[in-house]
Amino acid sequence: MTDTFYRPPQADLLAPFSQDLSLAERSTRLAATLLDNVVVFAVFASIAIPLASGGKPSEIGILICALLLLAVLAINLFMMARSGQTIGKRLMKIRVVRSDGSRVSLGRYLGLRVIPLQLVAQIPLVGPFVVFADMLSIFRDSRKCLHDDVADTIVVTA
Repeated sequence: MTDTFYRPPQADLLAPFSQDLSLAERSTRLAATLLDNVVVFAVFASIAIPLASGGKPSEIGILICALLLLAVLAINLFMMARSGQTIGKRLMKIRVVRSDGSRVSLGRYLGLRVIPLQLVAQIPLVGPFVVFADMLSIFRDSRKCLHDDVADTIVVTA
């Protein structure tokens, strides 16, 4: 009796993450990114088209554009926190998870996956090369970009 009393628990702690994770195809990841950018571009186009045609945008138009951009950002953040997907990822049926298959937190997603790359991208001369290297790294066998390595994430089919 004393032998089993002092024995550590025998729970399988990795059981919830033993699901079969299928890495997303490179083309699907590209399509999801393009769709996310199309959504943002559509919002910007609502203000850019009047400018290109020689019109002057009103303050109300600029405010609406800003509110739409905030709405898209809020929707993407909400979806990312809830399911690991942005609008484009949801349409392409892929999602971001931790390398062990667990849900990625919004803090990890923003703090390790998005913001560092965006900050480095702003560095003159160096930034574009880092972004290019990040994009090219998807052609490795792991299908992970540099930002995936930093954040310990993978993109899988949903």
